[in-house]
Amino acid sequence: CHRNCLPSTWRGGNADEAAAGLLASVEILKQLTVDYPEKPRYAFELADILSIDTAELRDTTFGKTNWQRLEEAERIARRLNNAFPNQPEYQTLYANALYRLGLILHRNDQPSLAIRHLKESVKHFQELLDRFPNTPAYVASLGQVAGDFGTMLRDDGQLEESRRVL
Repeated sequence: CHRNCLPSTWRGGNADEAAAGLLASVEILKQLTVDYPEKPRYAFELADILSIDTAELRDTTFGKTNWQRLEEAERIARRLNNAFPNQPEYQTLYANALYRLGLILHRNDQPSLAIRHLKESVKHFQELLDRFPNTPAYVASLGQVAGDFGTMLRDDGQLEESRRVL
């Protein structure tokens, strides 16, 4: 319920209220993952909430911890992806977590780590697209991540690799 209130709080211009809702969601989901470790859906939802990174939240309490949140989301998503390798929803979560963490690392002047995360994200989106070639979301996601990855490589002076990726 807290998460479902986000669109209305963002549209209303109340980022602090949105952040409070996200923090409440995180606390509830963390407790659910402790109480029901056999239910991977709770871990999925927790990783999904932790990986939210929007401009509206960057100056809120929730946004100030975005690097740590995204690292936790990536760890949870990686664990789910490894435990359930045939579950595309978990692989998508993991690829998105890698992508978002890579963007945060790039914004915080960690180009080599950012590039490594985006390279891994591209690999996972490509695998998803290879398995499900008629899924437009995978085409769009791969295009977006590869575009950002190629730009990062260019900015890092890796021009040949950048051209190949782009």
